[in-house]
Amino acid sequence: MYRDPYSERRSATRLASGNSLFIGIVLLLALIAALELFLIHRMENAGYKVSAPVAPGGSAAMAGDGQEDGASPDQQGLAAAGKQSDTWMLVLVNEANPMPEDYAVRLVNIRSGLQIDERALGPLNQMLSAARMEGKSPLVASAFRSVERQQELYDDKVNRLMASGMGRAQAELDAAKEVAYPGTSEHHLGLAVDVVDYRHQRLDESQEDTEVNQWLRMYCHDYGFVLRYPQDKVEVTGVVYEPWHFRYVGISAAQTMVQLNLCLEEYLEMLREGFG
Repeated sequence: MYRDPYSERRSATRLASGNSLFIGIVLLLALIAALELFLIHRMENAGYKVSAPVAPGGSAAMAGDGQEDGASPDQQGLAAAGKQSDTWMLVLVNEANPMPEDYAVRLVNIRSGLQIDERALGPLNQMLSAARMEGKSPLVASAFRSVERQQELYDDKVNRLMASGMGRAQAELDAAKEVAYPGTSEHHLGLAVDVVDYRHQRLDESQEDTEVNQWLRMYCHDYGFVLRYPQDKVEVTGVVYEPWHFRYVGISAAQTMVQLNLCLEEYLEMLREGFG
């Protein structure tokens, strides 16, 4: 039988091309899978819990907000949140609740001289990046603060009040309203950040008028942060109004607190009363 060498060469060429295409597709799929695993690893390290794939006809489990033991409150309701109220992101530190002695702070650098708990770094960077994409200029002015540094700030405030003529006892009481007593500051947790407008770097009430602050108030809860010391919650928090102070509590808690107009003390009390 006659065999056309040219046809055979074309068949061989098509076979080689087909094999090359198949190998290329396999390599591309492997690369995509490796990239997905890398992104999942990065997200989990940043404090996120990645949801499982959705089965046909099923519903997606919502991605968690950094809780380390169990489903997020979005998945199982506030009852689940009540069980999680003692996790790292919801630790309450104030005058009545000093920093737990066994609390482990996992610090990572934000920029020179500033650190934050590594589990809140991802959400913080996402929030600041989103603000910058909207043309804002947020600047983290303060983050983690050691007890020793807090002592220096507190003593300085007391001394300045005394220099104005106030007695020490009263100066110490008044100083604690603006500068947390050492061991009772949220900054010890590494979950609180003071964020200002780069063009207006003042830690006073005028910060609320800046574009950065107004943007943060509107969107911070989408990234798991809340304005920790609102003006209408001074009697509850025991801390003066601080429009620059934002605290990471996780997305579920932050959204609930904003929806119900709760500060952290009220949110934790609601969990205790409803699901304790």
